[in-house]
Amino acid sequence: MSWKFLGYPYTDTKNFWKLINSKPKVHEHIGDLKTEDGDGNVFTACTNFEKAEVLGNFFANVLVSESDFVPPNLQPRSCHSPLRDPAFGEHIIVEKLNN
Repeated sequence: MSWKFLGYPYTDTKNFWKLINSKPKVHEHIGDLKTEDGDGNVFTACTNFEKAEVLGNFFANVLVSESDFVPPNLQPRSCHSPLRDPAFGEHIIVEKLNN
C-alpha cells in the first residue's frame, strides 16, 4: 500500500490508519554498554544513568574543542563587485515561502 493508493485528500480513513499502523514502531531502548572506567577496568553500564555517563564521556572526547582551533592568517581582499539592492520584492519572498 502506498500514499498514492490512498489519494489526497484522504477520504478513506480505514486505509490511511492501516498504512500508518503498518510502519515500524520506534524503540527507545539502548542496550547495555561495555566500557572502561578511568583505571582501565571493563564494566557494563546497565542503568540509564550509567549509559548517559558513558555516552556523554564518549561524545565529549570525540568533539573538537574550540580552544584548539587556530584560524588561518587570511589577507584582506578587495571587492570587485559591490552588493547592490536586491532585484526582488516582498511579494516574491512571500510567494516562495508559500510554495
